[in-house]
Amino acid sequence: MDVNSKKLTFAAVCYSWAAVLIFLFGWLRWYWALVSIALSLAALYRYKRDLDRQPDREPLRVKKSVLVFLGVSMLVWLLITGSGAFFVQAFDWEKHNAILNDLIQRDWPVYYHNGEENAMLTYYVGMYLIPALFGKIFHSFRAAEIVMLCNNWIGMCLAALLLLRLLGARTAKKQIVAILVFMLFGTVAWPGQSLYDAVRIAYPNHLFQLKWAFQQTIVPWILTALFVDSEEKSEHYLFLAAPLLIHTVFGLLGIALLMLGLFGWRVVTEKDPWKCIKRAFSIPNLCAAGTMLVLFFYLSGNIFSEKPEMAGMGLSWIGRDKMAIYLIFITTFLCYSVVIFREYEKTPLYYVTNAVLLFLPFWRVGMWNDLCQRASLPAMFVLMVLVLRALFAFVRRGSTGRTAILVLLLALAAWFPIFIVLHPYYDTYAGTPLVSVDGSSRYPGESLEKYVCRDGSVRDDLAYNYYTYDYEDSVFVKYFARHEREE
Repeated sequence: MDVNSKKLTFAAVCYSWAAVLIFLFGWLRWYWALVSIALSLAALYRYKRDLDRQPDREPLRVKKSVLVFLGVSMLVWLLITGSGAFFVQAFDWEKHNAILNDLIQRDWPVYYHNGEENAMLTYYVGMYLIPALFGKIFHSFRAAEIVMLCNNWIGMCLAALLLLRLLGARTAKKQIVAILVFMLFGTVAWPGQSLYDAVRIAYPNHLFQLKWAFQQTIVPWILTALFVDSEEKSEHYLFLAAPLLIHTVFGLLGIALLMLGLFGWRVVTEKDPWKCIKRAFSIPNLCAAGTMLVLFFYLSGNIFSEKPEMAGMGLSWIGRDKMAIYLIFITTFLCYSVVIFREYEKTPLYYVTNAVLLFLPFWRVGMWNDLCQRASLPAMFVLMVLVLRALFAFVRRGSTGRTAILVLLLALAAWFPIFIVLHPYYDTYAGTPLVSVDGSSRYPGESLEKYVCRDGSVRDDLAYNYYTYDYEDSVFVKYFARHEREE
């Protein structure tokens, strides 16, 4: 079966931008909604025109049997990580389900009133919006859960197909290997909970990312794949990065570091650096920048609000006393980089990716240091692409030694995701059955309103991470947001 390359690219772009358009329509006053949606559609139109002008590429050829394997694998992956509530959910789904329920039951924007506290839901709501719309239409939280599973599945299939295209994998064997590695990829050895507790640094494996933070995972994978596929086209950098603001600020930072690194490399190495700089000021990028400004005002009410130190967004260094642990930690991904070095010694993307992964653990943000865990996701995806390309090249050239080393490293990395699958009670309700067809294994879809409290009775991350307090004074509510309906 042939998958048209341009149609695959544009489908992935539309999937990534869909939540942005829904947010703009649902949250903004009608005149700002018209302006921002027009800017977004103009960016999409110009990107599509640029795409159509490019030479036709060879289609991605995938056997129907491999396509079925891909679809089933992505579905199983999502089910065992909590989507749809057919399998046991990790406790972060309490938050996911509460946000989804509030988006179904309440008007948009979502406002909370808990005693004397007033707040507005301010979070990465992108992956919740389409399911919430269906929940509103059918007046059913369960319908929203099923739509969320379907929407996540579409995104995962797009990400997997983009990966196969990036790898140029033409045989069924290579494609199946790529799909399996995609599901199980991670650092070579899980550092251990004690190491994470000591310094809060971790590069979670792909299954773990999906289990705990699917809303910050699927779209970043898609957009990172699109970025790597056209890494020389800086005229689309901002356009590809823009949707991440409504999905994950940390993921946006991660892909921005990759983009800035490559962009700086080209400015320094090209004969005409000004030509490179001018290309970045394209219509898709400029229109996307306008949309990003609105999304920034929305999130700024949370990001820049006054918070306790442990829940704040302040950047801090891990400290000199933790350097020994840092050196141990970086070996968990550098072992890949050392093995594949000769394959990429003249490839800028290789050096930029490793620089980002070396840089991020030095810093921490927030109670759980989501900076390291989520901002590393784009670079870890790129590292996986580089490893798979090198693996296939080693096999093709008959490099038995290096092939064996890479296979061993990938196997060592896969043990922890497999452990999660085989131990369904890990970080879940003790004694809850693995499978629950009626959805009873889920955390209940309650409301985040009960956590709107700044008196210290609620854990800091729950009390501060999802809201703009005293929203009447925020720029977004004053000038952009729809007015709160009076009851």
